[in-house]
Amino acid sequence: MTNWFLKNGFPSLPILSLIVISNPQTIIRTVLENHELHYKVIHRDALPAKINQMEHSITESSFSEKDLKKAIRVMNKHHIDADFSILERYNLTEKDLIKGVICENCNGNKLLRRHGTWLCNQLPTLQ
Repeated sequence: MTNWFLKNGFPSLPILSLIVISNPQTIIRTVLENHELHYKVIHRDALPAKINQMEHSITESSFSEKDLKKAIRVMNKHHIDADFSILERYNLTEKDLIKGVICENCNGNKLLRRHGTWLCNQLPTLQ
């Protein structure tokens, strides 16, 4: 994005990104090699504080209101829909994807949806 701005004659500006998980019960786990994701993936409740932190980390803006409006027009003009498979792009197969809700009590077995609740097939159920 920074390169696109410079290539199209706009001043450089900080590009900040986040992944916000809307369900507060979602467990976010990463492997040690991806420790930076800990700062990029947050729950929705942490979003206001994170935005505040990001706003305070930017000391000055090099983008005027006029630049912003022009950038929006140019972006819309250059927009191209993606026409690639995300799996092919990253050399993945369907088998590489971990689907479902994972049980945190029994080392990651998938939970089953029964009567509006999630149940682990490895744990005894109450009758």
